[in-house]
Formats: sequence, structure tokens, C-alpha cells
Amino acid sequence: MTSARTSGLETRTPDPQAVSTVVWGTFDKGKPRVRILLKGLSEAGYPVIEQHSSPWDGIEDKSQIQGFFNKGRIALSWLSRYPWLLCRYCFAPKHSVVLLPYLSHLDVLMIWPLAKLRGAMIVWDVFVPLYTGVVEDRRLVSEGSLSARLIYALEWLSTRAADLLFLDTTAHAEYFARLYGLPEASVGSVMVGVEPEYFRPLSRPKPITKNNDEPLLNVLFYGQFIPLHGVDIILEAARRSQDRRIHWTIIGNGQSASKWKKELAQNPIENLNWLEWVKYDALIQHIDTADLCLGIFGNTQKAEIVVPNKVYQMLASGKPVITRRSRAMEELAADQELNLILVEANDPEGLVEAIQGFAAQAGPGNPEQAKPEPDDVSKSLIANKFGPLAVANQYSRMLGDFLARSRKYSELD
Repeated sequence: MTSARTSGLETRTPDPQAVSTVVWGTFDKGKPRVRILLKGLSEAGYPVIEQHSSPWDGIEDKSQIQGFFNKGRIALSWLSRYPWLLCRYCFAPKHSVVLLPYLSHLDVLMIWPLAKLRGAMIVWDVFVPLYTGVVEDRRLVSEGSLSARLIYALEWLSTRAADLLFLDTTAHAEYFARLYGLPEASVGSVMVGVEPEYFRPLSRPKPITKNNDEPLLNVLFYGQFIPLHGVDIILEAARRSQDRRIHWTIIGNGQSASKWKKELAQNPIENLNWLEWVKYDALIQHIDTADLCLGIFGNTQKAEIVVPNKVYQMLASGKPVITRRSRAMEELAADQELNLILVEANDPEGLVEAIQGFAAQAGPGNPEQAKPEPDDVSKSLIANKFGPLAVANQYSRMLGDFLARSRKYSELD
């Protein structure tokens, strides 16, 4: 183990080979968060035994599951997987850690008794808390309602079953710890990261054109239409920029999409192209042809504390990104090598001005346009900062810090 002294404690990063890990449950491999974390653990050398069965194949936005029959079918499919998973776990080789990737609120309760009987530590990637997402951000149920209280109770109980929990940013981890009255030492953070095999610079940045027959800038947003993303701010900015040679492409669907379809049918925006869905490889091409990409602009608590996957994807693709100012984004923007532009929340005119400001700086003859070749950017940015191994290294440091505070190193020796 490597060691360092932090806040009066000796923090030792465990040797991955000493941390035998069972990755268990019904987690959703359709989420980049899960794929990146598992690949990173493999690259870092963690001995991993995977026991997995998921009902989520092909379901991207779970909030869009409609109808009693469909919800019941998913619930039955979900519950039916546990007898087999629990049986498999009983016969798993000796291990130190049970890791529960997202989505695993029920998994942690199911595995809790058996993991304790086997003396294994439960590490839970909360990633998207139910209460924060369903009640506070998406507002699918009213705060204070019976449904909201049940969601809180389930999540509260799940937090008590895990030894160590983690989310995607320090700000998110601290908020979650306060929400559920957890010791800060038991809640850590591991960034989402990026899949470098998909998201990397494909072509050299193009000069900003002065030809009046072409758009000054091609701006791209993609994501689910949830309050976190602030699609209303983006659409209003597009509407206000119709005479400013800015072309907007929006890719996505979700919670508020039907509302905006009606709005745009009645009041079209000439410089806007909306695609409801594209394949993964087509999305990568859209990022490559964009001059500028957009992050999140929602004015919610969640928007203040998260850095979504797409921000890492865009930065890793070598694109400048404009997103709302928040504590979580300011942590990321502290890295001066990243082309991250922050604007105030709930300010469509500020977004338009930031786009025009970028165009002025990146215009013809500006030395800022002279950038390294894509391969150099890709190697430095993706591999060292956001790749799976970097994610696994954060996980290792978090695990080492927790074990130092809880004095459980002997379990991993």
C-alpha cells in the first residue's frame, strides 16, 4: 500500500490486488457511469468477481416507464432476479468488498445480511439519489407527500446498510450526507469520467467563419429533458439569437419534451434543429461537428452539486463547453487546461453573450485558435484526467481514506 498523511490521519491507498471485490446486483450497464467504473477497476488490477442480472436493458429514462402493466412487469422482472443472485453470492470465493454499482437501492438491502455474515464491506455507488432526483429535481411527486416520504425512508434505510457510499462530486457527497444524517467520512466522491474509446477529438478545431452566408457557430446540446438540464433556458437563448448567426442543435427527449414540442409547433425557432434520438456513433459525430457544446443550466439543488457525464464527454472530445456556474462546476473549472466557460443560472441572455464572447475570442487571426493536434489533447486530457484508470484511482484513494478513518486496514491485509 502507498501512504500519505492527511488531516492528522495516515491515509493508505490499498493495493488493488489485496482488495478482492464482488461486483453484485441488478446494476444498469447501459449507463456510462457503470461501464467506466468497472473498466477502471479492471485496469487498476482489482480482482473482480461479477455477479449481475439486470431488468434495465434498453430502458434509458426510467421515469418514462408508463402504465400499471409496464411498471408491474419491470418490478416482477427486477424482484425475480434476486433468488439467483443471492444464491450465487453464497458460493462466491472469499472477498473483502461487495461493490454495488448504480442502480442498486434495493440491491444494498438484499445483500446486506449475507455480506455481513461473510465479513465483507459494502461499498455503494449511489450516483443518482432517488429522493434528490424524483422529488427535488424532477418533482415527479410532491415534497411532503406519502410517496416522497416512502422514497426518503427507502433511501435512508439503504444508506444504513452500506459501509461506504459515494457519489460523483464532493459537493454532491456532502449534500447527501447532510440529507440523511450520515458521517461525512462514510460518504465519498468518484467522478463520472469518460469512455476514451468513444469520446476523443476526431478533427482539428475549425476557424470561426466570417462568411455571412454560414452560421457563425454551431452549438450542440444533448440530454434528457429534465429540470437539471434547463432546456427552457437553452430554448429561450436560441429564440433570442435568431438574428445572430448561431445555429442550435438539440438532441434528446424525456420528461418535459411534449411540452416543448407544443411550444415549438406554435412558435418555431428558425435557427434550431431538434433530434429526438440518435445512435451513439452518430452522437459522437454531432459532437465533432459542433463548435461549442452546452452543459446544464437548471436552477435546482441538483444542478448546483453535480457534473453530468456529458460534460466530461464534450471536454474529452476537445470541445469548449458552456455550463451554469455551480460549486461542482467550479471545482472542475479550477483545472486551467479545460475549456470550460461558466455562466449564471437561469440567464438565457447571459448564455447568448457567452457564446458570442467565445466566437469573438476564437475568430480568425486570434492566437487562441492555434491549438495542439487532437492526438496530443486526447492523450493528455482523456487518459490522465477522465479515463477509467483515473476514475479507479479516485476510488482507491476514497477507499483508503475511509479505511484509515475506520481502522479496518487489517481486513484487506
